[in-house]
Amino acid sequence: MSEQQQHQQQPYSIIKPVGFTIASCGYCHSDSSAHVYGAFAYKLTCQDYQDLIDHGWRRYGLYLYKPNLRDSCCRQYTIRLNASEFKPSKGQRRTVARINRYMRNQYVPLKISRESMVREDTSALDEHSPSPEPSHGIAHGPRRKSLSPPLGRIENTYADFLQTIHATDMDKMEPGSDWKRFNVVLEPARFTQEKYDLYCEYQKGIHHVPSSLLSRESFDNSVARSPLISETSSQDAPGFNGYGTYHQCYYVDNKLVAVAVLDILPRCISSDYFYYDPSLSSLSLGKYSTLREIALVQDIKAIPGYESMEYYTMGHYVHSAPKTHYKTMYHPSFLLDPETYDWMPFEKCEHILQSKRYYSFSESERFHPRVKGLLITMAAERRAREKSRGSKGSSPSSNDSGHMELDPSAEADAERLSVQDHPDHALSSSDEERHKRKRSEEFSHTPKELMRSGKRPSLTPPPSSSLLPPPGMMNPDDVTDRDLSQLVIFQGDRASMLTDSESFKNNKEVAKAMRDYYAAIGPALAPRMLIFA
Repeated sequence: MSEQQQHQQQPYSIIKPVGFTIASCGYCHSDSSAHVYGAFAYKLTCQDYQDLIDHGWRRYGLYLYKPNLRDSCCRQYTIRLNASEFKPSKGQRRTVARINRYMRNQYVPLKISRESMVREDTSALDEHSPSPEPSHGIAHGPRRKSLSPPLGRIENTYADFLQTIHATDMDKMEPGSDWKRFNVVLEPARFTQEKYDLYCEYQKGIHHVPSSLLSRESFDNSVARSPLISETSSQDAPGFNGYGTYHQCYYVDNKLVAVAVLDILPRCISSDYFYYDPSLSSLSLGKYSTLREIALVQDIKAIPGYESMEYYTMGHYVHSAPKTHYKTMYHPSFLLDPETYDWMPFEKCEHILQSKRYYSFSESERFHPRVKGLLITMAAERRAREKSRGSKGSSPSSNDSGHMELDPSAEADAERLSVQDHPDHALSSSDEERHKRKRSEEFSHTPKELMRSGKRPSLTPPPSSSLLPPPGMMNPDDVTDRDLSQLVIFQGDRASMLTDSESFKNNKEVAKAMRDYYAAIGPALAPRMLIFA
């Protein structure tokens, strides 16, 4: 095959920029307080989406969005787990043991009320909502000593964890066993009536969604629709055919009881959505599916050619939203720095997030050298003022040229200055916030509303609480025509260079929107994607 033919067969991502928008927040439910940059993806290579995730992006159906952590009400930090180093906790081992006992007919699920189910699952958009541990009281009957080896006694080693989580799979059943037929099937994402019926049952039973609001479209957006271009694998692995979007389906006695929507990418498995049979809520299927997916990372990593598979991500962690805190219960977890895109251990971030509304964890790399120099000077002046107050008649030390000498400890003080101490990172005052909210009424569509209505928000950037571009993004004013000359657009059935198109040359709004797009996607990713105009 010639190089030209290989180039023509290479898949490309095709996206349509939406621009900067302000949406209602799905965490605190405030109006016009979630700042994002969005785009619709018609086609998306798995490698491109992997790189987008590693730069703070996330998808909902076909909609891609990158939160502006500094200006939003609830800061959404991308979180991931290093699956190779995962150590299950005692509670997580109990979750696996409970499922195994249930499959061996040694455990009867506790029937719980509709109110209890709501307390168990607090968000329709959270992929794996935690469920409370069932009590071991009268409802479960008296405890009996098992004559078989204690399945719940799992050693805290990863090898034992992998072995135990597969212990009651159907292929492990003994001939003539009275176990339930438990089968977990990984298959490419697709619609089936059985999946749709379970989805409706879950929405009505857990989230009290009226039947009139449930539709095939809402199911497609949450479960079935994906822009990812599937990549076929040459390796023989059950269920896994290469990168792409999959459904991991859980069957008990041939009945579908749960579905996990997973994006399997070059370096991680991304958990998008999970739903289950409400009658089995006490089994903590959300927790169990998380553990199965962590094990799946290792299963795929063991396939030749897929050694880069390493991580498991559950989307975003929001410190101010307790319903996302369960994501940190899987160790070791890391948060993505919104400015440097370094992965930082959660333990180092947690105490910072207790006191900071927004923070870049890579403190030493955050400031431009000139800004850092200014902070050092400010810290030195502050220390000098404190010394002068302490001794009357004394004055800040000066050198022969009349310039103030910098105390060596001033640099350390400057390093400890918070984002709020820096004027460019300061949050809006209440008056500015009210003015900003008043001006941004037109930006009131959440990603879900955009998908349902098809409405296109304005590409005009909304007012920001700071003069800086969103964290981790270029300043659109720094994007040059030479940068934009690398972009290719589709208009109708014809492809052309962006800078050659008449709309770019003659329409200032289009030119500005393209600069915003390049700044948001970044110089490494933007030239790899094609723009649908």
